[in-house]
Amino acid sequence: MKYSVVFSIPVHEKFEVIVDQIININHFNPNCAIVLHLSKKFDYTGTAMSEEQFSQIANDFGNVYINENRLDTAYYNIVHTHVANYEYIASRADFEYFVLTASNEEFVRSGLYDMISAYPCGFNYEFLRSRVRWMHQEKALHDPVVSDICRYFGCDMSEVVSAQVEGTFFTKELFGKVVEVLKQVYPVTGAEPAVLYPREEVYYHTIAYFLMEDKTKIFRARMTYVAFNIVGLVPCVWTIRKVMTHSLTDFSVKRINRKLNDPNRSYIRCQCGNYFDEVRRILPDARRVPAAAVYGYSALLFLNDRARKLRRRILRKAEPYTDNVDAWSRWR
Repeated sequence: MKYSVVFSIPVHEKFEVIVDQIININHFNPNCAIVLHLSKKFDYTGTAMSEEQFSQIANDFGNVYINENRLDTAYYNIVHTHVANYEYIASRADFEYFVLTASNEEFVRSGLYDMISAYPCGFNYEFLRSRVRWMHQEKALHDPVVSDICRYFGCDMSEVVSAQVEGTFFTKELFGKVVEVLKQVYPVTGAEPAVLYPREEVYYHTIAYFLMEDKTKIFRARMTYVAFNIVGLVPCVWTIRKVMTHSLTDFSVKRINRKLNDPNRSYIRCQCGNYFDEVRRILPDARRVPAAAVYGYSALLFLNDRARKLRRRILRKAEPYTDNVDAWSRWR
């Protein structure tokens, strides 16, 4: 069997939430597979099921692969997980596309494969030197691995790109080439790197950008909407509904809290996909969160977001942004 899409997910906490996510992905993406990397540093705090129970449930889906190669992960250190997932699934199944996904991401509408099937890859890239307000820009520009990637292709730093990693997609063949290049310039082992920043937003995309001779064939758009609300960077229910009904390229939303009965998670199950009964059969503790609680929760997020933006305007006037990354990060 050949899968249309494989979703690669680094997992580090709460098995029951991953089960909910598996059901969510399968509901909106027919003929897909899911490959999971379970971190060696998995946080079992508050987890409702054992690893053995989770493995049995995952196996019952028939399209879920748990990577046997478990590596350490940490904040800003997950580059190796998607590489390990790719190598694991490529040795066990055939597929067309490899999609990078987060464990706090949920789909809200279908049609992803129809959108991406016309392109060899997709990521909404920016040239790194132009991202002067990205707080990690200087670290990325001084990362020796980035320099080695440029040297490998005979390019200079002006061509380095970065992009949101969630929702990035590649054909199986292209990501295989990305992995081959990356492993020649970087020891993809999970050891803590010399420079800490979201390197997965630079390494994969820069290599793919250099590999693509015809840049117009890169689908320059995101597949995942990432919220930037101040409270845990969580989307409001109105944002979720807008993505579901009006988005042209977004199919999922990121930073859904890793709680089985989170209001947003319940809203997606009951209103976006109507697959609550399927979740309940496997996870009896799943609940329908009342609409009042869902919208009240989002109202708090919305008000906090407005307060954050007001604070930013005030601080911009008090301390205008220059080239000082530290100054930017203080009021960002």
